[in-house]
Amino acid sequence: SHDVSQLLTSRILRVLRLWCAEGSRHLEERDLPLLRSLPLDLQTRMHTEVFSPSLMQHPAFQKLRSISRLCHIAICHLAMEARHCDVSQELFMVGDVAEEALSLRAGRLDYFKVRDLHLARLEPGDWVGEPALWLRWPRSGSLVVSSTS
Repeated sequence: SHDVSQLLTSRILRVLRLWCAEGSRHLEERDLPLLRSLPLDLQTRMHTEVFSPSLMQHPAFQKLRSISRLCHIAICHLAMEARHCDVSQELFMVGDVAEEALSLRAGRLDYFKVRDLHLARLEPGDWVGEPALWLRWPRSGSLVVSSTS
C-alpha cells in the first residue's frame, strides 16, 4: 500500500496551488494522472462543478439541463475538457472539419473569414462551432487566440 499522510498530501496540494497561482504553468487534468484514480462519483462531481458554468451559458444546454439533469452531468463528465492556449495560437483554420465546439472561459479569440478579414472577437462566455455537435461541419473561418486573460 502507498499510504500518504494527511500532512504530506496537504503540502503537495499547497505547492500545486502556488505553482498555478504564480502563473508558472497552467495545469490541465491530463497533467495530474492521479485524478483518474479518484472514485468515479468524485470525478463526475468534479467535472460537473468545473464545466457546468460554461455549459449553462449556452441556451441549448440550459434547455437540456431542464429536461435531464443526468444528461447534463454526463456531458460535463464525458464530453468536456479544459484547454489552455497560447497567444497567437491558431485553434482551427478554414476548411478544417470541426470535431468540437468551443466555449471561452478566459481571454479573447479572434475569428477571421480569410486571413485579413476580421469577423468577430469572442469574449468569455462565447461559444463557437456548435454545428460540429450535430453534423459534419467544415470550418468557414480561422480562430486565433488574441489574449489569455
